[in-house]
Amino acid sequence: MTPFEYTQSNKFDQPLDPSRCKASVAQGGMRVGFYQCSRKAVKDGWCKQHHPDTEKKRREESRAKYNAACTVTEKRNRLYHAASDLLEACEEVEWGAETESGNHYCPWCGYTQDSGHDKDCKLAAAIAKAKGQSK
Repeated sequence: MTPFEYTQSNKFDQPLDPSRCKASVAQGGMRVGFYQCSRKAVKDGWCKQHHPDTEKKRREESRAKYNAACTVTEKRNRLYHAASDLLEACEEVEWGAETESGNHYCPWCGYTQDSGHDKDCKLAAAIAKAKGQSK
């Protein structure tokens, strides 16, 4: 995609000046219209900013930066969904064998349900942290 070349659209517009860049630049403010870029023509009638090669390079750099940001976002989303699935799986962990008192052993820390399990178990702490109930 090359920049628009300036053309004289009516008798009030300035004619094309071959010593200046041939890019058509939008006017700022309340007026709607275009004028010829005021920079000196450096290569092929274009200034450094509006030359098609420079614009192509700038677009490629911008696209690479955008793709890198998208990659980070995709990884963050995958981790988020994996963490929520892991939390759900951890909450459904089967307790170990039943003891004489009728309690079960935690497969992660070895404590029974009634003997300080939530205090020392890393799994219980991780689940509480994921739920926002830090211990």
